Amino acid sequence: MDINTRQISNKLVSGGLSFDKLVSASEKATAASRGEDTNDSSRETSTAKAVKQAQKSGIDLTDHFFAAYVQDTIDNTKSYVSMIASLTDSSKFSSFLKATSPDAVSGKGSDFSYLYLPEEHTIIGWNADNAVSVTGINVSRMAAMGGALYPPLSGISGYNAGDTITDSAQAVLSDTTTVTPPPDTLEHFWAGRLEYLFHLKESERATSYASLKSALKQGTDLSIWINPTTLYKDEYILKLPGDFRKLFSDSYYTASLNFEDGKVVAASSAYINPTLDSILKKYNTNIDPDMLKNYPSNNITSFLLYGFDPRIIGDVLNALKVNDLVDTGMQSMLGISLSDALNAFNGQFVAVASDYAIVKKPAPWDSTEQFNETQVKWLFSAKVKDKAAFQRIMDSKNVSMFFTKDGDHYTFAIQNSKTFVADINLEHVSFASDAQLLAQYSAGKSGKVGDTFTNLVKGNTIGAYVNLNQLLGAVGTTTENDTTALAITKNAKDLFQDVVLDQYPVKDKVVKSAWVLNLKDKSKNSLASLVSFSLDAYQRISDANAKARAQWDVQQASDTSAAALDSAVMISPPPPMKKYHK
Repeated sequence: MDINTRQISNKLVSGGLSFDKLVSASEKATAASRGEDTNDSSRETSTAKAVKQAQKSGIDLTDHFFAAYVQDTIDNTKSYVSMIASLTDSSKFSSFLKATSPDAVSGKGSDFSYLYLPEEHTIIGWNADNAVSVTGINVSRMAAMGGALYPPLSGISGYNAGDTITDSAQAVLSDTTTVTPPPDTLEHFWAGRLEYLFHLKESERATSYASLKSALKQGTDLSIWINPTTLYKDEYILKLPGDFRKLFSDSYYTASLNFEDGKVVAASSAYINPTLDSILKKYNTNIDPDMLKNYPSNNITSFLLYGFDPRIIGDVLNALKVNDLVDTGMQSMLGISLSDALNAFNGQFVAVASDYAIVKKPAPWDSTEQFNETQVKWLFSAKVKDKAAFQRIMDSKNVSMFFTKDGDHYTFAIQNSKTFVADINLEHVSFASDAQLLAQYSAGKSGKVGDTFTNLVKGNTIGAYVNLNQLLGAVGTTTENDTTALAITKNAKDLFQDVVLDQYPVKDKVVKSAWVLNLKDKSKNSLASLVSFSLDAYQRISDANAKARAQWDVQQASDTSAAALDSAVMISPPPPMKKYHK
């Protein structure tokens, strides 16, 4: 993972923000929530102290920051997490480490210094230019200890500072430069890892992979690169039926996050091997825009268009040599053949929601009261390809019990028309929120969705859209009694526009996709806009909590005073009853 801290910092500064301002705003909001004086200059929280320490640590906070998880394919107890940062002053960094970790063990490598923290299973090395940390991660022990990232090492066999390392681990050290600790300790082993990392050859660097080089060239704020090949050597994966490595070996995945003016872009790329590439190209299927165009409303809340030929699954199972096993299981449990399941549909389907609103209605239990009711129109539709295969599925024993057949149509044996309506025939399978919407869509003559929406996803294999502004506008109608929630929701509506997902057809053995969060203000960088919104929301919530706390304190004081007054008042006995005589 690469974090471009310089680029992120510049984007914040361009929006009138800085790390100091962020910390100050966060501190004031926190103080308000605690009922403290927000103008007290002497107040300094742990966050502010940590930021100040980091600024004086000698670490270059304006350069790239890298982090990596490396899995040992021979012995997963030697897997580790590594972090790499640039230094502006190595002497300051050395002083910073020794001040924050006074009990750490100091050591020397060939041309670097290090501190070893046995309890954290961590070693940190540095030279004049860079700092590298290595933290041992035992995946098996993490699972046994509830997922703790840094399990305590004291008292655990094989993980104390003086324990000997395994023969396989010793073999890893054979090509490293001599280090100062005793030769059979974990400190020696992890110092050897540092020695190796500080002197990597070009061919040993992660940047020797073209996929990672391509990702770093994009210049995004955050980049992630994954090499899953080592995972396929896991003993549990190897026990699964079929050969997963045939389809997924030599495959790499990248993801990135970039804050641009008026939008946030999260992109990913899957670099696939020739076997999987040939399967995807064989059944390459783009979405059908007409399935969205036929929807009888242009007030779209969200939609999902999908173009996926199910026969891809058949070829994947065949490549894994498990197709017969899957077919036998399906016929035994469901009474459906794998072939019919893969050929019944053409892989084109659409899901649409529109006209989302929250309206007030009289409560059925009391006409003088009101409650909020969510209203939304929706539709799902999938096209049938092989009518004979589809009919065999619908007529199979385990499926037919839920349907009644009427010619070419199928209806649910038990259907609640208040929940949804369905139209299942040899042309399509469709569900909708009401009968009128379904009839209009099936007729194909009342479509109101324009090119504004279809052009967003045209030519893709997957396309999705969510109108955040419409959703926030509806939610805002339910917060009129809460001034804090009302203000935050209004600010959110003024900030967010929509979200769009695009997945593109495979090209040059790469499958690319992108999520785009669009904001209303296109002139300002999205990072600055999101941070400003978050700080404002945090401040409003903190102020509301502080106000509620003050009101509670006043009420408690009032109740205490009233109780004290009651205990001090003498209660007079009732007057004697009069006696009446005839």
